[in-house]
Amino acid sequence: MHKVPVIALSVAAAAGLVYAGGTRVFAGRFPLRTSVNGVGVSFQKVSDLSSILPSGTASEDYTLTLTGMDGQTDTITGDEIGLTLGYDSADTSSLASEGPNYTWLTDSLTGQDLTLSPSAEYDEDKLRSCVESLIFFTSPTDLGAAADNPEEVIDTAETASSSDTEAAEADTETAAESADPASLSILDEEKVIAAVKSAIASGATTLNLEESGCYITAGSGDSTEQSVEAASITLAADTLDSFHNFTITIPFGSNTETLDGSTIRSWLSLDGSSLVIDDDAVNAYVKSLAEKYNTTGRTRSLTTSTGTVVSITPGTYGWILDQSATKQAIVDAINSQTQGEVDPVFSQEAYQFGDRDWGPNYVEIDLDSQHVWVYKDGALVVSTDCVSGNASLGRNTPDGAFYILFKQKDATLTGQGYSSPVNYWMPFYLGCGLHDATWRSSFGGTIYLYNGSHGCINLPYDAAQQIFSAVYAGEPVFVYGGATQDTVSSYASQASTADSETEDSDEEASEAASTESTEEAADASSAATDSAAAATSVPTTQEEQQAIIDQAIANYEATGMSHDDAVNKVNEDLASQLAAQQAAAAAAASSSQ
Repeated sequence: MHKVPVIALSVAAAAGLVYAGGTRVFAGRFPLRTSVNGVGVSFQKVSDLSSILPSGTASEDYTLTLTGMDGQTDTITGDEIGLTLGYDSADTSSLASEGPNYTWLTDSLTGQDLTLSPSAEYDEDKLRSCVESLIFFTSPTDLGAAADNPEEVIDTAETASSSDTEAAEADTETAAESADPASLSILDEEKVIAAVKSAIASGATTLNLEESGCYITAGSGDSTEQSVEAASITLAADTLDSFHNFTITIPFGSNTETLDGSTIRSWLSLDGSSLVIDDDAVNAYVKSLAEKYNTTGRTRSLTTSTGTVVSITPGTYGWILDQSATKQAIVDAINSQTQGEVDPVFSQEAYQFGDRDWGPNYVEIDLDSQHVWVYKDGALVVSTDCVSGNASLGRNTPDGAFYILFKQKDATLTGQGYSSPVNYWMPFYLGCGLHDATWRSSFGGTIYLYNGSHGCINLPYDAAQQIFSAVYAGEPVFVYGGATQDTVSSYASQASTADSETEDSDEEASEAASTESTEEAADASSAATDSAAAATSVPTTQEEQQAIIDQAIANYEATGMSHDDAVNKVNEDLASQLAAQQAAAAAAASSSQ
């Protein structure tokens, strides 16, 4: 009758022994039915947890989003700071005891799903660099209205305090007490770094900088003026230092000019809390770009249609960098602290960058052979004889690299003492251009020496029509060779000598008589029949020069320009041509020394 109590005592004793043994068996181990971060760890040693749980880099998975006082946001990614997550140094003390585990039984019966935050490892220097480059520091707006406009805050306070009335003083105090703290706050970089580290350690993916106490409130211990000024100077100094990592790239075709942080930083200084850009330094830099990439003042090498290589003197064709607009684009990027690409601004563009700045479409005019070739997509589409400016009267067609200004059908060309209609008009420099000359029955040869145009390129009607269809406004025109007023006699003599080698004496006499007759009538014939309103490189009189300029203005007005714009454009063309000629003369003088 005493067996039941004995058995019960025996079971209780056995259970006690099992429990007591379990406290030691599970010491430093996880109870049964336990998982950590979803991984089963029943009866596993706590010290082995780092090898049981998966670990890896967080560079692709982790992003911390930071929010500033004004709602601006920016991010720091794990990849940017070299972040890795692991459990080697993770705090496991809250998961299981290394000593006797007195809760092993209940924990095993109920089961546990524990969570362990991994330890974070990252590059301290990279983290600091990321914080320094956050938008709050590189393009700060968190200083607020008072720090951005300290004069307004100071002026307001001074205006109120200058009043002798008690009401004004009371209003000033009330305004100061009710002022929005955000308007007098500035972000503290060290506090941001500490807050970021704390967020990463806890695995947080968002960080509110205001709630984390990362702002310094101005006005504590100093006057409002002193506090705002100090905050502004601190911000400006931080901004100035941030330019060490600032880069601007300027593309020029396949070339890229890089403005690195050290160069930009050397342009900057502080005037109190204001950032000052060295205007002369930026101007000098942009001028160096113009000297490198402008091509209007350059002599070009052209392989002609006859296979020879000639030098084309500078003209109006080519790249012209708008230095003022390009400078402003760079300054704007610096002021807005916008890194990246800044496009250069050009007042005139060519086909491409490089020594050969023209493409497969161009017009070639050889004044020696009095011939014109037109190329389209690299193929010859027009080849024709022509008559250029009257060399004996100094009305030479100018040599140089030019471009088609515009095209016009049924134009009336006017000049001193004449007004003549043409069917196809294609000016390329001031009043000089290509056009049909239906009053002429022959082209080419030496006609231009004594019976040439006022400077234009006279063409047969059919050739002018074909060229008009083939060319476009902006297409390059290369002009080279030809006699001048000083060399006309030698050119005529050379032509006469060449003729004598193939003609008998009777033909020579006939040709001489014909030439003499032509010379006597040249001036009258040219004035009466040549309708070219042409620019001349060496006008013989002031009246001729003015007539050329007037025609050029009329040409631009025909495109829809106002009179004032046309006058300005002609002046720009003249200045550009003069600069090109001066540059060429300087280069020639330098090479001869």
